Amino acid sequence: MLPRDAVIVPSTRGEGFGLVAVEAMALERPVVAAAQGGLVEIVGPGETGFLTTPGDPKGIADACIELLANPDIARSMALKGRARVEEHFALGQQMRKLLDVLEEAAR
Repeated sequence: MLPRDAVIVPSTRGEGFGLVAVEAMALERPVVAAAQGGLVEIVGPGETGFLTTPGDPKGIADACIELLANPDIARSMALKGRARVEEHFALGQQMRKLLDVLEEAAR
């Protein structure tokens, strides 16, 4: 990853799940996203990226500048993002959660 690689998800009108953020983290990219909808559960603030106030271009710019100025932090966020995806959002994890729900409903 180059220090300039990151993904910005500046949604201003609700964000259901935030698939783009999950895909970015799976590709080891830190994420700068608006703090709304599913993004607040996907992006770990200061861990896998930054969450900004929706509709705040200065907040987005500041977060991007922080990543550019600190490539070691950006790389750490990228690696933690990949691990977060594998732990919480990988297909196997999602299937296990679905099976757990179905087993609980069947009781």
